[in-house]
Amino acid sequence: MGMKSISPIIATILIIVITVAIFGIFYAFTTGLFGSLTQSSSQQVQQQSQVTSFTINNVYCSNN
Repeated sequence: MGMKSISPIIATILIIVITVAIFGIFYAFTTGLFGSLTQSSSQQVQQQSQVTSFTINNVYCSNN
């Protein structure tokens, strides 16, 4: 009995599909990762700017 194999065209198509799928998963992972990092750092900057913004109404200075 002879062993049958897949044709070179189907093998090429499978390699392309697998490569595109891996790239898609990698892109989705890195986009989600960096998106969450930038969002959390943006929230930290907003919190720090809220803490540092204040108003001084009266200033008293005395020299003893």
